[in-house]
Amino acid sequence: MKQKKTILLILFFVLIGSFKFADYAKGYLYNLYSLEIDKETYFNDESIRIKASWELSYNDSREISYVQIQIYNVSNNIIWESSQYSDIGYKEENWIVDIQSLNLQFGNYSNTLYIKFFLHYLEITSFNEINAFLKTIEFEIVKRNASCELIGFKNHIKYGEDMSFKVRFYNGSLTHDSYLVNHSVEFKIISNQIILFKKDYITDSSGIIEIFIPSITNLSIGANSLISTILENKLYNSKQFEFEFYIDIFSNHESNHENSNKKQSDLSEIIVVASISSLMAILFLLYLNYAKRIKLKF
Repeated sequence: MKQKKTILLILFFVLIGSFKFADYAKGYLYNLYSLEIDKETYFNDESIRIKASWELSYNDSREISYVQIQIYNVSNNIIWESSQYSDIGYKEENWIVDIQSLNLQFGNYSNTLYIKFFLHYLEITSFNEINAFLKTIEFEIVKRNASCELIGFKNHIKYGEDMSFKVRFYNGSLTHDSYLVNHSVEFKIISNQIILFKKDYITDSSGIIEIFIPSITNLSIGANSLISTILENKLYNSKQFEFEFYIDIFSNHESNHENSNKKQSDLSEIIVVASISSLMAILFLLYLNYAKRIKLKF
């Protein structure tokens, strides 16, 4: 009988403990109302704008809880995280994340990232714990594509004439904020599959590179190809621009002048030949006339 009372007493305390924990669990409340970003694709020189709203309700004397925004890369590693927010009640928060601060590594032209809303809960006495992601948003980071324009570039150059021109690199429209500033660009000149010239340059504050190349030492007579390559960096895709030009022995003006002189020379030769032929014909007629007179006398 005594043993039966002891068992009943133990069951009573177990039930009391269970009800008590049930009250704890019942008292804990969380709701995620929204998690948003301003767009789905970003360039590497932009910022991610994040907005979230949520609600927490718990007993901070016996429970610990917080939420946090985390950004993961494709390898499931955390590359950025916000502060931990443990405020009880409804809350809204905004974050601005500079993408360049994430130090992303581009294996190709884009990078897939994930924003996650993380929830943590711990009941201190029982050590019951919850760690969960309430929402995940996938988005892309991409590099920009650049363009270029040639300034003062000639398609035909006289051999011996120095090659001098400018190249401006930009993205989108030709505005000041679109210039590629302090970017490395490689220039090559190739003729008959032989590299005649190769040098790296840095763009200035207007996205411009000034090029000066002596034609005698660095260019070949005939067709040449100018190839500029934006070297690999975190903001722009590696891209090549190719332009063809020709090195002439004579300039167009000199060629035209030479052709004109040749025509004049040929015309002079024709006139001389015609004059000599006419003179010979006249002399022959005089000779025939003279021969007739001699014959008449005899």
